[in-house]
Amino acid sequence: MKVWGIAGAIVASLTLSSAAWAQAGVPLEKVTFDKENQEATNIARKMYQPEFGYVSAQRIWLRDPAPNAIDQIAVKIGQGVSCKEDCHVAVLYHTNGEWAEVWRGEGKTFELGQVDEITGLKSIFSGNREWNWGGAKYEPSLYGGYPPERPANEAEMRIATDWIKATYPNDMHNIDAPKITTLDVNLMNGDEKLISISDLFICGNDACPILVVDDNKLLQQFWAIGPEAGVADGRTDQNGYRLIEIQTAQDVSVVSPSTGEVVEHILAQDVIPAGSKRVIAKEPPATKLPELE
Repeated sequence: MKVWGIAGAIVASLTLSSAAWAQAGVPLEKVTFDKENQEATNIARKMYQPEFGYVSAQRIWLRDPAPNAIDQIAVKIGQGVSCKEDCHVAVLYHTNGEWAEVWRGEGKTFELGQVDEITGLKSIFSGNREWNWGGAKYEPSLYGGYPPERPANEAEMRIATDWIKATYPNDMHNIDAPKITTLDVNLMNGDEKLISISDLFICGNDACPILVVDDNKLLQQFWAIGPEAGVADGRTDQNGYRLIEIQTAQDVSVVSPSTGEVVEHILAQDVIPAGSKRVIAKEPPATKLPELE
């Protein structure tokens, strides 16, 4: 099957059942490989050896079980005889007589969330990050999820308003009272803030501004879908600030709150034939149109 057709086949194979949706509060399902499934492992070895010397597999369900459906496979792969230091885990989906790898991550275990009511597939949790099926790929969420924001206070409203006036000096008559919210974060001293501005004129249907503030002083401004932003995984930038993540239309970008540098792009994962080499892209695909000669 063509690679581009696998994702469509997965969608077409889903049979949604409203009676079987997982309810909120149901604990995550941890997938371990303490005791491998021999049948699943034999299937996986045919695809992943000899590239990986260690292959172990388990049967899982990414969707609600359906009559005559082949369940999915979770695979742990690595080098050596025990996969101690270089383990990866992958999720395989069987469709149209073939196995497709829909996600891969570092580590020895991962967790499955509840079945999504719209897509029919479970989310995947790995390294404190959730991946959700977006219809064609598994897409990353922010590290640690999406913490609740609060209404901005007077000082934060003033910072946001000053930024709007400086950025849109000739368009203020088009801007209604924007929605301004704040996320309290610990980037260095514990009193930093991410101020979100939502307004139809400023954002339209696109990204909205996120202001990074330390001691009521503007450090940086980013554009985020949602707008959604949060603290990254504990790494710091050259000035000692913890990195933050912003949700964009193409990826989750890990950025420096003091310099504005994009440190890392975390992208949705392409669906590939199981066993083929997975290349993790370092940059979003180019969107610039080629120039005419």
